[in-house]
Amino acid sequence: MNQDVIANRVNRLRLFREVVVEECGVVNQAMAAWLLSVSSQRVHDLVIQGKLISHRKLDGCLLIPFASVEQFAREKRRKGRPQLKRRHAKGKN
Repeated sequence: MNQDVIANRVNRLRLFREVVVEECGVVNQAMAAWLLSVSSQRVHDLVIQGKLISHRKLDGCLLIPFASVEQFAREKRRKGRPQLKRRHAKGKN
């Protein structure tokens, strides 16, 4: 096996371990979606809206602190799809 490949794998494991220790546990986007019973796209939207905190991307993989997922899970939310704010056209009721 190529030494560069082995070094890359070891580096990835080291980086992941650092993130896990720093954040006291992290989950990826798919696992967060499963834990919250929402879609992966919804998790992505929640990160963009700032309702879930994402500190790091590791090789393109979004890592979310478990504490952020747990905090969001404890919040009361309305059931159903999120409602989009609509603008009314001028002159129409």
